[in-house]
Amino acid sequence: NSLSKANVRNKLLSDENAITAHAKSTLLTRMHCQERFAQFRETSATIAVYTFLGISSIVSAVFAVCGNLLILHALRKCQTLHAPTKVLFCSLAFSDLGVGIVVYPLFATYCLAAVFDDIEVFCAIRAPYTVAGYFLASVSFFTMTVLSLDRFYASTSRLRYHQLVTFERAVLLLAACWISGFIWPFSWLLNEKTAMTIAALMILCCVVTTSISYIRITIGLRRHQRQIQEQQTIPELQHHGGRHFSIRRYTKTLNTMILVFCVLIACYVPFFVAVLPFIMSEPNSYSMLVLNIASAIVKSNSLLNPLVCSWRMREIRREVTITLQCVTC
Repeated sequence: NSLSKANVRNKLLSDENAITAHAKSTLLTRMHCQERFAQFRETSATIAVYTFLGISSIVSAVFAVCGNLLILHALRKCQTLHAPTKVLFCSLAFSDLGVGIVVYPLFATYCLAAVFDDIEVFCAIRAPYTVAGYFLASVSFFTMTVLSLDRFYASTSRLRYHQLVTFERAVLLLAACWISGFIWPFSWLLNEKTAMTIAALMILCCVVTTSISYIRITIGLRRHQRQIQEQQTIPELQHHGGRHFSIRRYTKTLNTMILVFCVLIACYVPFFVAVLPFIMSEPNSYSMLVLNIASAIVKSNSLLNPLVCSWRMREIRREVTITLQCVTC
């Protein structure tokens, strides 16, 4: 009996400690959120900027959703792209579509809750918005990196490209990208600076890998063109592994991907610059404002990708034009 009473007492004490720890964690989270809320409303200028960010996010969400739905529809009908490359483009469009459907509305609510002095909505929306934003941004970066590797293998392993890069392998790799992108953003719930540090390192690794891939591809293509000029033969098509490999078509797709990558970098450079002082010191209202403006620039990438693909890829542009004509008629 005395042993069972001691066990009950120990269980009650452990439950009490767990409840106390949970209460302390909740209180700290609440205090941290209140501090962020105060920084959002510190001056009339910050309120005006967040008003603009909130309203512009609502408009951008509509364009992002429509643009990426058009790209997905065009990719479904596109016959010129190799199946693994097509599924990689679809993954990029899906992540951009997710930004339009989920991240933009959450960001608009997040900003406007501060503008209208609603701390309950602000604190409730903060965690879902941050996790969703990190998730879809990481998927975009992972997909761009995989696209660069796909083009690298197409350039260096032409004889074995269709055997190495298959639709099934591309889908498995993308599944790993989406799962990884979904898991790591939850580190933000544990420590905000840790999540920022991971984000900065992830961006750096992806940028370095993608840049090296495209640089090596460009060098290889120039070497190949010199060899063709020396032989004074410029074949329109080269036959590899039982399939046709079009140098001209490959180069055009490669240039499109490089342009998409450059747009991605242009959108993320402000975020990379804004996050450094955030990691190194305690954030204030100014650094938070700069970080949120940089985050808005990052989200604009989901608007620019459909424009670049429609502009640079003839078949995609044709399908988008046909769809728009059907909708407007």
